[in-house]
Amino acid sequence: GGISRNILKFFAETHGAMPESTSRRLVKAILLLVFLDRAGPRLFLPPPSATVPDIPDRLEFSQRKAAATATEEPPTKEKEMLVEVEEGLENAAQDYLADLKQEINEALRDRNETSLVTILNHYGPTSEDAWLASLLMQALKDLLPGMFGAELGFLVTTMAYSEIRAVPVWHVLAEAAVEAALLETHPRAITEMAFGFAWVKWQQPDLFALLHVAFSFCLKTATEEQKNVFAWACTRAGQPATKMLGQPSFKVDMNTAGKLWDRLKSLPKSRKSEVQTLKKDPFPLLMMPEVVPMMHCDALIKLANDEKLWVGSSELTSKHLDGDLFVSSRSSSTAVLAWHDSNPSVKAVRAWAAHILDVPENFIEPLQLVRYTDGQHIGAHMDW
Repeated sequence: GGISRNILKFFAETHGAMPESTSRRLVKAILLLVFLDRAGPRLFLPPPSATVPDIPDRLEFSQRKAAATATEEPPTKEKEMLVEVEEGLENAAQDYLADLKQEINEALRDRNETSLVTILNHYGPTSEDAWLASLLMQALKDLLPGMFGAELGFLVTTMAYSEIRAVPVWHVLAEAAVEAALLETHPRAITEMAFGFAWVKWQQPDLFALLHVAFSFCLKTATEEQKNVFAWACTRAGQPATKMLGQPSFKVDMNTAGKLWDRLKSLPKSRKSEVQTLKKDPFPLLMMPEVVPMMHCDALIKLANDEKLWVGSSELTSKHLDGDLFVSSRSSSTAVLAWHDSNPSVKAVRAWAAHILDVPENFIEPLQLVRYTDGQHIGAHMDW
């Protein structure tokens, strides 16, 4: 109090003789001194009730703080090693991604269905490492923007034959297909896109509306097979193309059809012990129990299990993008053996079917295995 009063008295006596800037600095200095004079003891000295730690206590506190600091911050060498490991993992992931994109591109370029399905199934939802699925997703996001319609159509069809039913993957494909449909003029590419999305029952009306328009522009150059497949795909997707393609045609090669018809009708007579007639009209419905030897049955099931070919007979909808959604008229599982003609059991069954029906082997569709467990069912559905 005494110091403050003396300084204020000095300032009052000399203020008139000082320059203005000096006066301002002096005022600030006086105010600071007054503040320290009043509050200093409370700021810098412990309260009366507090006990000041002695030297040993201070030393122990310093040691504890140093130990804590040592555990929180690893030595520089360890930090450098961690950084090197992180960089190595990142580089390895980038190399893996680059190799995956190269393999997909090569399979697309060569239209190699077997190779592409194998790649997709390896990175599919049943892969042992979950991060592989995310790697496939990243590869698709990188590749799709520069992909032409022909490559995209082949990719969509092959994806449908794989075991991948993750909605986010199909959503990315659908976005790319919408853009491609606005530019694509080749009927095969449009047909393949329609077939792939219809196969998994992807419910997106605007996509099929665009495919309708795209196919109408190249209708004159489309083959009869492409028209038939496109018509089937649109019907399966709930977007029939009857206005553009008319009602379905049941015309077939009469010579081939006649031979097959006669063959079916004659089977119950020629193979009475093997064939049971369930219905004669309007067409023969026959059952041949235990027609495939047990060793081939076991081999085919093992093939489907080993290569993880079983896929839930499911339908997908684009309304849910956070995972798989199953809305189906059936609850079974299906395995398509479309790229396994070299397997001895597949060859044997296909050869038997061609022989028993008296048709060329290329008339026989790829084998499909269907598996039902207790409580599973099948409802009305459309085949082609």
